[in-house]
Amino acid sequence: MPNTLVKGLQILDWLQQRPSATLTEISTALHYNKTTTYRLLDTLIGLNKVQKNQRQYAVVRLDLPQLNWLAVTVTQQLVQQFHVTAYVGVRQQANVVITQVIPTASDPMAYRKLGKTVPFYESALGKAIVANLPAPDQALCLQQLHPTARTKFTLNDRQALIQNLALINAQGYALDDEESTLGLRCLAVPLQLPAQVQAALAISGNFNQLPRRQFKQLAQALQACRDTLAVQWG
Repeated sequence: MPNTLVKGLQILDWLQQRPSATLTEISTALHYNKTTTYRLLDTLIGLNKVQKNQRQYAVVRLDLPQLNWLAVTVTQQLVQQFHVTAYVGVRQQANVVITQVIPTASDPMAYRKLGKTVPFYESALGKAIVANLPAPDQALCLQQLHPTARTKFTLNDRQALIQNLALINAQGYALDDEESTLGLRCLAVPLQLPAQVQAALAISGNFNQLPRRQFKQLAQALQACRDTLAVQWG
């Protein structure tokens, strides 16, 4: 096993046993120099294995089964009221993985998207997450832009995407307007979990289900679901 990988796993194992630690505490405990420790921690942050809060590093702990179950309970009314499909997405480096699908009765095939991984900029889920990341993590994600757009509406221009992420952060929700699939829209909000924001909740539908005139109303309903989920998460 490569020495760098061994050291990275040792850092993860050491951090798993405590709430958090500083760079100095980690390097001292494991007898690594600070430069090596910093580089390894930076890589682990990019892999969504470790998070940094000011000077403290901690392992990302996300109970996906609990998150996915709570999402079902808090979005059922929203799904039924607006006849939309709800999704939960979790960040994986510069991508988003769909970990839960709550389909409307008219969209039973939505389950096919469960487990799907897409670049963050192709979905409202991904953009909602990345827009709320610290600047260094956001920059890492922006380095992964691909020149080939999924649709003609996909934002894969770096400057345009930076502006869009700033807007998302300011307004509190993200929009995918035919950026992943022609004819479909998606609204998403970042989830307020105990750890750094790494997940999002979304609703998706066609133009009739998600008309522009109702974006604000739908976003507020989605944010209410998000807040309920945060409370139940405890």
